[in-house]
Amino acid sequence: MGIGLKTRKSSLITILLVLLVSLFLLSVLSNILTGYPERPHQRESQKEPTGTGTKEEPAVLLFKVSPVIPQLYCRVSTADYYTGLVWLRTTDEKVIEEFPQVQDANTSRVFTIEINTSQRETLLPIPSSDSALANLSLTQNEGLEFYVDTIGNVYKVITYGQAKEAQLVYNVTWRDVEVDDKLILLDNIPEELLNKYLQLPDISAEVWKLAKDLEDPSYSILDQILADVQYLRTSFVYDVEARARADTGMHIPQGSNVFSYIQRRKGICIDAATALAIILRIQKIPARISIGYKPGKIERGKLLYYTTGGHAVTEVYLSPYGWIQFDATPPLEENPLVNVLPFKKVCSPGSRLFYQLSITNRRDSADDFKLFVDSRQKWNVAAAPKELSIGSFQTADALLEVIIPEDADLGEKDVVTITVASLGYPEIAFSILAIVQAENISHISTTTTLGNIDEAVIRGYTLRVNGTILTANDEKVDNMTVFIFLTKSKETEGVIVGKGYSKQGDFQIESVIPYLMEIGNYKVIPISLGTTQYAPSSSASIIRVRATTRIELGSEEQFLLGYGAIHGHLLWDNGTGFAKASISLNITSLATPLESWQLQNLTFKDGTFRIETAFEDPGVYEVEAIFSGNEYVLGSNATRVVELKRGLPTIQIFGGNIAVRGEVFNITVTIQYQDIRVWGEPATVTFDNQLLATIETRDNGSCTWSFLVDSEETLGPHIFIVALKKGSVSAVHKVAVKSKTRLTTKTSNIAGGMFLLFSTSISDDHDLPIQRAEIVVDDYGLSWKTDKNGNLTFLLDTIELWPANLLLTARFEGSESYLPVTTEKEVVLEPIISLPFFIPLVSPILFVMVFVYAKHIVRRSQAFRQTSDMEVVKERVMVEEEPIYKPQKMQPLKIVFPDIGPEFPNVWGIRAKLHIEIVLDKSVLEKIQKRDVEVLIDEETVASVRLSQQGRAELSHMFIKNGEHQMRVILPRTPGRRPWNAEIKLRVVDYGEEIIRLYNESLVKLTSYGIHPRKEMTAREIESLILKTSDFSPEALRKVTICFEKAEYSNHLATRKDYETMYLSLKGLNIGVE
Repeated sequence: MGIGLKTRKSSLITILLVLLVSLFLLSVLSNILTGYPERPHQRESQKEPTGTGTKEEPAVLLFKVSPVIPQLYCRVSTADYYTGLVWLRTTDEKVIEEFPQVQDANTSRVFTIEINTSQRETLLPIPSSDSALANLSLTQNEGLEFYVDTIGNVYKVITYGQAKEAQLVYNVTWRDVEVDDKLILLDNIPEELLNKYLQLPDISAEVWKLAKDLEDPSYSILDQILADVQYLRTSFVYDVEARARADTGMHIPQGSNVFSYIQRRKGICIDAATALAIILRIQKIPARISIGYKPGKIERGKLLYYTTGGHAVTEVYLSPYGWIQFDATPPLEENPLVNVLPFKKVCSPGSRLFYQLSITNRRDSADDFKLFVDSRQKWNVAAAPKELSIGSFQTADALLEVIIPEDADLGEKDVVTITVASLGYPEIAFSILAIVQAENISHISTTTTLGNIDEAVIRGYTLRVNGTILTANDEKVDNMTVFIFLTKSKETEGVIVGKGYSKQGDFQIESVIPYLMEIGNYKVIPISLGTTQYAPSSSASIIRVRATTRIELGSEEQFLLGYGAIHGHLLWDNGTGFAKASISLNITSLATPLESWQLQNLTFKDGTFRIETAFEDPGVYEVEAIFSGNEYVLGSNATRVVELKRGLPTIQIFGGNIAVRGEVFNITVTIQYQDIRVWGEPATVTFDNQLLATIETRDNGSCTWSFLVDSEETLGPHIFIVALKKGSVSAVHKVAVKSKTRLTTKTSNIAGGMFLLFSTSISDDHDLPIQRAEIVVDDYGLSWKTDKNGNLTFLLDTIELWPANLLLTARFEGSESYLPVTTEKEVVLEPIISLPFFIPLVSPILFVMVFVYAKHIVRRSQAFRQTSDMEVVKERVMVEEEPIYKPQKMQPLKIVFPDIGPEFPNVWGIRAKLHIEIVLDKSVLEKIQKRDVEVLIDEETVASVRLSQQGRAELSHMFIKNGEHQMRVILPRTPGRRPWNAEIKLRVVDYGEEIIRLYNESLVKLTSYGIHPRKEMTAREIESLILKTSDFSPEALRKVTICFEKAEYSNHLATRKDYETMYLSLKGLNIGVE
């Protein structure tokens, strides 16, 4: 019998055990007295600078307004005198004792305004020009005087003596005025007021000419103002860089050169307000500018106004209503532009009329847009088409249709708002106005008639539409605009394919049908828009829109034993794949033309097709692919001549390398020639030259075969051979036949319990002993080989100071003929050494303890924690002078964050609930007795959870402090064995601050690509710069910009989704940001 003896003397074992216990007690005492080293505190996260990396002046809070009305403009001052460069206020102020109380029952709204000021002179903001200030309350009343400018409608507080911060809270009443332009008069305005608000400096001839060109005698006063506003909003763009420079100051600029603005066609709000005021004054309409602020964000039911929200608008005096505000500020350059022609139309009740709309996409990429129309009077209005696809810097046409109600009063007016919004970027939108008025005006009715047009038109080809426009008396109508619509149902859902004009009553319009149009039957609708003399009209006809196709044909030119495949691609006229179309193949031998056959199949989703066939003889063949088409799609065909040869295939065998006696073994055989799978090909399967079966490949060129390994099969290496029945082609697959093994153990005490006999026995599937099988005892690091009877006994020392349970594991790692096997045995150990045994050891033990403790105080030992992904470490021990390696098991415990995807780092949001899963490997689940897991965060116990029967536990935790945190879980095991533990690190952040950090880091990384944003640039300008100088993805860059703007400027908190979008977008840019 083979015996493995662990050669250690009892005294030496006892000394080492006592030393280990002493060191453990010393470590515990040291930690109690001195504590663990304190980890440095994480710095509180600070908000990072903006994306430009500049040191910008922070926005200063000026005042608060409630209740909340989005985009509520509050003005603080007005200016009436224009020098040509600067605006001045020349109206007089007077001292008042106190402000009145709110008593007007007709007041529409009452706003409460709170302002903290330490300035000597403070202008009080009010929400509207038609407002009155009342109910003022102060934290101090001494040394304050109140002033009011009744003409300029400006309120002011002056502090005398030492300036102290004072809080002013006051109400503002505002009466909502519905302006009726029929009541507006300029004749009854006092001459003094007209002189003041029609004042003009020396104005250039260009500005004067523009004002006169915009003036229309048919307009009412309100119409003229709206027309001027619309021109300034649609013909100019906003200067973002000038605005950024203006925001660096604490006050709104009040200077503007109107001539420069008209020439450059670019400026900010003060330029637009100045231009509108000067144009109106030239047109003899009194106007002035208003200086104020737009809100920054909403907080606790109040609008907050900051120094960066400065804004200027124009105020126009409209008697009898007083001062009314108009904003002519142009949109940003990237916003779409809409123009309407004409601005105003007059028609009788019950009439139908049209406006021409032109929509320009001013972005550097194509986009889809949607048109929204709204009638103030709720008249019947519609835009056609509602949706448009417009290329970069391209313009598309649309129509606005208005039907005046039959019961509309004469003189009644409707204002229609037309808004165009990007479907890809909903925040990009722009609105304009169109005015329609009901008057007793009769238009001559017309009839639009289509001429002969084709029954069908092909996409990408020219459509020719001709017709006539005649009156009821058959008079030809000249110079009338005609639009051509194609629509399947409603005009609003169609598309404009062309426009033109009638000449002596006839029109002929040619246009190319776009490839993006769907095939099918369409109505062709010519719409004559009408004139000031003639009414609009339309008619309809049916046309069929068809599409062309083309076939691209390919073919392998060599085939195995006559088998092969024809492949190709069926494409639409726009180059996209035609799916699920029936393709026919005609194959004809050129050597014997009478030898031909036909095959058929359907195309795949991408329009490709692959048709397998068999060729009896090698030679030259003509292959013709045919698509027959239908009533809306034209058919197509393609031919190709191919030379067919015989070729040798390859055989691949897939399967395991180990077969077990008495069990089923599976193999998969694949036969192919180059990339052609060979189907229906017979092949033989032999095992050690013994024929087992004949198989045949299926349609995919493969076949799976199974057989039961004989229980008496010889152990060791064997071979499978698969060979074609036709041709000398074969493949070999090596396999080892092995036996299952059985390992049994038993134990017995000897020498009064100081040693333990641990016996093992190993046998095969026929219960025959396995000789010289190496058995490993993991816990003692011993290994030895069995004797001829398959037995092996280990002598193990078992001296213990306290009772303990010992789990012995015996393991056979397998061999060329036998499978591996492991077994475990639990043994209860009792202490056998009494206290007097230790008396001779007291002096050396005390000496060692003093030495170790002194060393421990000087240099605190490091604690090595085992992580969930620790590598296997092997420890070298000696048994009978023979080196044996004892493997240490990997920790089977791990921590999982299901809320954090595998593509993201371990980053989580502060004050957000994080779900945590603790998982124990199933292979050790049955070995544990205790299932309670201790959870520690930053070395503090936060929870104790119990593992389920499946070895899983779940909990959640909310982190309330930013920075890096360490999580550790501990699962105790049986006494005397190390507990299992796992450890993981997590960084907790504010998502908004993390997004800003990632954005700034990306700007630093971009410098290595030669991209250097200037300090004053905004995020959108930086995006444009990157796109102009590199080939980064525009979609990813736009997502990065939007995420940053939300984190930096938005009132809404950044979310986990925003962070993930930012991280993935930057990862997609591949610039090295982590």
